[in-house]
Amino acid sequence: MSTSLLTGITTITTISAITLSDDYSVQDVIDNVKELGAWVNSWLPKNIFVRCAFYGGVAVLATRSIPILLRHTTFFAGIIDQCQYFHKATSHPELLEIKKTLLKNVAEEAPLIEDRLVVLELNCGSGTNLGYIPEGSVYIGSDPDESEREKLELNFSKDENNKTEFDRFLCTTPCQLYSILDESVSVVISVHGLCSCFNLSYGLQEVWRVLKPGGKFYYVEHVPTRRKYSTLWFSQLNFQIQFFWWGCFYRKIDKDLRRVFSSVSMDYTEINLHGFNYIGPMKIFQPHVYGVATK
Repeated sequence: MSTSLLTGITTITTISAITLSDDYSVQDVIDNVKELGAWVNSWLPKNIFVRCAFYGGVAVLATRSIPILLRHTTFFAGIIDQCQYFHKATSHPELLEIKKTLLKNVAEEAPLIEDRLVVLELNCGSGTNLGYIPEGSVYIGSDPDESEREKLELNFSKDENNKTEFDRFLCTTPCQLYSILDESVSVVISVHGLCSCFNLSYGLQEVWRVLKPGGKFYYVEHVPTRRKYSTLWFSQLNFQIQFFWWGCFYRKIDKDLRRVFSSVSMDYTEINLHGFNYIGPMKIFQPHVYGVATK
C-alpha cells in the first residue's frame, strides 16, 4: 500500500511540474477554466430554476459524452466491438432460425439474370450468410467497412468447388449503390444492413432500382420498440447518441420500410428476441422486424 501511495504522490507531483510551455503551466489552465466558469455564471440570469436547468443540462451532456471521449479505452472499445459483432455475425439463435426460414426458397422465388441468380448482400461483413446463398449464384457484397473485403475474399478462396461466383465487393452503404446497373440484381439481402444508411428512404429506393421486376428484397433489421416509456424505450433513448456516433441509424427503419413499400407486396413481421443476457447498449437490439418485399 505504501508503494502505491508513493507512486500516486510521485504521479501528482510530476503532473504538477508539467508545463505546456515555458510560461504557461497546468495551474494557469486551471485558473483559466475557473475564469470561464465565473464568466458563464455571471452571464446567467439570477433565477435559480434557470441556473439549475443550465447546470443540470451541462452535467447530463458531460456524462453522456464520457463513452465518446473514452471510446478508445478497453471498456468502451469492448462494448463497441460487441455491438459491431452482433451487427455482422447475427448468431443469436432466434436470428439464425429467422434467416433459415426466410431465405430457404431464395432460388425458387427470384427471377434470373442471364440464366443465373444474382445476389446483392448489404452489410455482408466477412460472409457469415454465404451458407444461405444458392449454389451457382453470382454474389455481390457491400459493406461500409473496407476491412471486410479481405475477410470476404478469404472465405470465397476456401470454396474449392466454386459453388458461388464472387463478382465484387463494394465498400459502400445502401445509399450509394451507384456502380450497380438498374434491374441487374435478382435478390437483395439485408441483415442489419439498413441501419448503416443515414438517408434510409433513398437507400430503399436504391435497393428498388437495382432489383429486376419480380426480384426479392429480404430483410432482418433491429428497430426501435413501439412500447413508449417502457424500460426498453428509455434504454434505447439513453444510447441513441452513442449509436448515432457509431454510424447506426436504426430509429426510422420500421416506419420507412412500411412507407416506401406501402404499394408493393411485402411480408412484415415483428419480434422481440429473447435470451438477451446483456447490459448496456446491447439490450436495445431486442426488437426486430423481418420479411420480404417483391418488386
